[in-house]
Amino acid sequence: CIAFLAVALAGVRLFGFTPYAVLSASMTPEYGVGDLVYVKETDPEKIRTGDVITFTADKNLTVVTHRVAELDRQNRCFYTKGDANDSRDAAPVLYENVVGVVRFSLPKLGYLSAYLTGASGRYAGIAVFFALVLLFLLPELIKPDSEKKAAERKKRCDERADTARTGEQV
Repeated sequence: CIAFLAVALAGVRLFGFTPYAVLSASMTPEYGVGDLVYVKETDPEKIRTGDVITFTADKNLTVVTHRVAELDRQNRCFYTKGDANDSRDAAPVLYENVVGVVRFSLPKLGYLSAYLTGASGRYAGIAVFFALVLLFLLPELIKPDSEKKAAERKKRCDERADTARTGEQV
């Protein structure tokens, strides 16, 4: 379970995917609030009408995921629309603002991702990490002491046997 979460939240980056939590209902029913979408960088020239893209929407770098409603290759931009919205977005999306195309999603995992990227979530994540490390290392930390004691008992036993043999020979 923990391995799955680690791969789902961070490991996918090794394969060129960036996960984003869905924060609004603008893409329902395709993607609901709390879903985690996985975006792969894509050449804007290869994006088609109907593709779901993630892009930065303004100078505050607000990230939005909407469907391409219309292409404007001449002006190097897209017009997008949220599936649940009545009209398309007011501003076009310039090619250079495209983060990539959504390739797949995992329902509700965005809640965990959003929590872990917040301050309290980071602390909780670090605490869980150290707790797991301790759980795996604790047996190893305890084991050497018991092995040491067993070795000491064996040494004492061997010494007694040597003493007994030496005493028998005298």
